[in-house]
Amino acid sequence: MVPWFQPEALPIGPFSVKPFGLFAALATVTFYFRSVYGAERFGLDKKKMENMCFWIVACSLLSAHLFELFAYRPDQVLQDPSMLWKFSTGFSSFGGFLGTFIGGWIYCRWIAGVPILPYADCIARYFPMAWALGRVGCLLVHDHPGGPSDFFLAVDFPEGPRHDLALYELLFVLSLEGLFFFLAGRARTIEGVGTRIEHTRPVGFFMALLIGLYAPVRFGLDFLRLPEGAMLAGVEVGDKRYLGLTPAQFGCLVFLAVSIYLLVRFRRRRWTEELAKV
Repeated sequence: MVPWFQPEALPIGPFSVKPFGLFAALATVTFYFRSVYGAERFGLDKKKMENMCFWIVACSLLSAHLFELFAYRPDQVLQDPSMLWKFSTGFSSFGGFLGTFIGGWIYCRWIAGVPILPYADCIARYFPMAWALGRVGCLLVHDHPGGPSDFFLAVDFPEGPRHDLALYELLFVLSLEGLFFFLAGRARTIEGVGTRIEHTRPVGFFMALLIGLYAPVRFGLDFLRLPEGAMLAGVEVGDKRYLGLTPAQFGCLVFLAVSIYLLVRFRRRRWTEELAKV
């Protein structure tokens, strides 16, 4: 049984830093620096990757907020439309994924004019560590509680032991980081280019693997979530269902379809071919 822990906000002068906000900021910074680092190793344009990260962060924050409201709280939005510009009402991870795709597509297709798959693959390869930091923030505030359980990884909430889905997803993401490290090509030095990965995988491989492995894991975990209207410590924490499935589970079906498409459609497309379009 995992003991209950919930750190208080850290006071800094007249301000206070909340655990979730701190780790969300760390995740954003990590996402940026690892993506730019990856661009250099993947032989991509670092400046374009920096700009792409800006677009992705901006779009993902907006999309995560709107998806949370319209997918999970549509009734509340109708009653109080001011929630649309109150970002403290929460964020959806699947909304963040959607915004990442939208921001990346807009930048690559309409602004930089570069093929999106190499840049998306680079981001996917180095994304799990930032993702893990974000889930640490969720774990510290326990905002993804599941049903009661005596599972050895269940968290001992004040109301009794239960699943904490942020913990389960954190463990999955850390495993994903290890897998990606193992599957990545070896780095070598190329004259005039510097250190660059010698690619042995087709373009789009890491993106397909990221969403393809996450889809069944998240689909299964969401069955552990509390039903709509469930209360915990006086707060409504249940997730809305449509046809018995959460919005994220429908997103998982899309993720799996896109993953299969990428693996089949680009299984013979090499990085050299795709980068030649730049």
